[in-house]
Amino acid sequence: MLMPSVHKRKMTPDEQKHFLYTAVFHTLNTTASYDDFKTKLSEDYHVEVKERSNRKGAYGLTFTMTDVDDPVSFAGSDLSRKLTYANIQSFYSPKVDEGAAFVPIANHFSSPSAEKEILYMSGGLGNILDDDGKKRDRHDDEFSPKKKKKKRPRGMSI
Repeated sequence: MLMPSVHKRKMTPDEQKHFLYTAVFHTLNTTASYDDFKTKLSEDYHVEVKERSNRKGAYGLTFTMTDVDDPVSFAGSDLSRKLTYANIQSFYSPKVDEGAAFVPIANHFSSPSAEKEILYMSGGLGNILDDDGKKRDRHDDEFSPKKKKKKRPRGMSI
């Protein structure tokens, strides 16, 4: 009996990072608990979630695609600062204390900065286009205009 061949995808580390970024945020927005989050990532996206811990307890998450030729592991904070272990835990079980400045992860895709981040992560045009979609000159810097030095006349002076 022939064994079915397992087709693994060929993806660069950047492509894997972008895939993980979108898969993790999509899963966060569609699950109700942390256990559902891990299960859905594993079943639907073939993403392994590992919790990093020490004597004090869990402190971080690592995401790895399992269906690629050369899988690369990424820390949650490497994908986005909003994907730390503490942020994900507080997303699923928010504390009553509102003293901390916590931004809900679920609203991440609705912000304009998220769209720019996704465009950057996908290898898109990033900083070349400004908000109007018009190309900017690379030397056109709005924040620090440089004054050109006056050229000295060349040649011999008498």
